Amino acid sequence: MSKVYLESGPDGSFILNIEYVTHDEENGRLRFHYARKELKKLSDVLVKALDKDSDFKEGSSEKLYEEPCEVTNNDERWSLREVQNLIYNGLNDKDRGKLRDGHHSFDELYEFRTVYNAGFFNSLPGSGILVEKSLRHHDGDYCFNSGGDWFIVIAYLPNGQVSNHYPKKDWDLFKNAKEVDRPSYPFDGHKPSDVLSRIKEFALCNGKFYYGKVTPESEHGDLVECPVCGMLGNYDKSSGSNQAFPKAVWYNYVLHQFECEECCLK
Repeated sequence: MSKVYLESGPDGSFILNIEYVTHDEENGRLRFHYARKELKKLSDVLVKALDKDSDFKEGSSEKLYEEPCEVTNNDERWSLREVQNLIYNGLNDKDRGKLRDGHHSFDELYEFRTVYNAGFFNSLPGSGILVEKSLRHHDGDYCFNSGGDWFIVIAYLPNGQVSNHYPKKDWDLFKNAKEVDRPSYPFDGHKPSDVLSRIKEFALCNGKFYYGKVTPESEHGDLVECPVCGMLGNYDKSSGSNQAFPKAVWYNYVLHQFECEECCLK
């Protein structure tokens, strides 16, 4: 069995509380902060759950519903998935961005993410790291098939690619990213967890990595040292004629030695 009730907030706003029991018999609570005008925009499920005939007490610091109304489903309890579905299906994108964790709304957190990332990405080209921004992915398709409403920023860190997508309005924030028609190198399959781990590793190592000299046992993408000139680059085991990484080390089957782009051009 779950409980849904309202509390008054500052400036005539209200706080929606959902208390629930998971299938593991653990208790939890969600709190969502809304402006009063948003009350009518809640999903039908929530509106039916609330006592709509009760008075909304303007400016009251007490609970607006002295006896929380009870909401049940077929199992007489809500799972976290059901609560998530209720939030996702019951609110439009604009209202969903106003949901709060008690300190910040989703909109605020995404804005922080964008600004922090812009500061990080803008600092990388000065260290010789390639950063690109594009309205398209490497395959030529627009990001999210949006027709240009979204763009991708991708940095080729020594320990792998990191990328994020942003709405077009934030394009100019990434002023030091190189504007390209599409990213220069193929997507390496990184997941959000990979992006987090790569940035953490980069931060903890101050951008300095060393994996040793390249050997036949080196894996594709490993950061290695060119045995000829000592340049650090990613080991490229791909058979294509184009480099897979901005700074690559590969095996020259003609000269029978490992080399890098710098050595090849000499």
